Amino acid sequence: MACPAPFSSAAKLLRMRFRLRSLLAIVLLFGLGLGWWRDRAQVAMRLDLRERQVRLLQMKMSRRPNLVAASNPHLATSDTLIGFVETASDDEFRKQNWGQFASSEIADQSVVSLANLLGSRSEATRRHAVWLLGQVGRKRRPPTINPVPSLICALYDPSSRVRAEAIYALGGYGRLAREALPHLEKLANCEQAEDALWATRAVKEIDASIDIGPRLRELLLCGKPGVRRTVALLLPDHLPFAEAQEMLLEEYEKETDDATRDVLAQAMNKISE
Repeated sequence: MACPAPFSSAAKLLRMRFRLRSLLAIVLLFGLGLGWWRDRAQVAMRLDLRERQVRLLQMKMSRRPNLVAASNPHLATSDTLIGFVETASDDEFRKQNWGQFASSEIADQSVVSLANLLGSRSEATRRHAVWLLGQVGRKRRPPTINPVPSLICALYDPSSRVRAEAIYALGGYGRLAREALPHLEKLANCEQAEDALWATRAVKEIDASIDIGPRLRELLLCGKPGVRRTVALLLPDHLPFAEAQEMLLEEYEKETDDATRDVLAQAMNKISE
């Protein structure tokens, strides 16, 4: 005689309940294991971050400033300076000590001639001239002749390196370069991440009331390591500490590049200082 149908249905129901309980137990164990693994990974990440922060602070404290600087023979006269800038290679220019240039009389006397060099056929000459004009601006001492219009023109130079120097130079003039703001704000929102970053910084230098935090958030997520490293160091200065810390921790957890992790740890040190 066949078994009654109700008994068969009850047996199936019991088996199904057993399977469900087993499945729930497996899911629970898996969840606990995953949670343990994630907690362990997060603890390891935090320990790694803390070790980097300590190491970078120790390196910073152990550095000693080099107070010995050679004089620059090309600062004898304005003509001497311009003659050198017209012909100097990058290596020759970098070897010179320009520390005293911006505060010297030669700087003020050379502004017009340096601005004229922005029309040179030599990319190196234009770049060096822009950089020197920028040093004058960073002293926040208005020169007799205003070079800002010439530096605005340099924002449209065919060389990306000259454009980058012009952005930096204009930022150095602070409020004296307010007429450059529309040009820099346009660059700050362009797709070229490097130009956007430096233009964003220059905008803030010229008008401190402008909030550049939102743009820095966007630039931190771009794919270029150099830009991301620079932005990471800027975040603590332009975002609330809690928000900057959260973003930096998220990026540190995802980051695999050792050099970038060092920079993120350095940025976290700024929050702790």
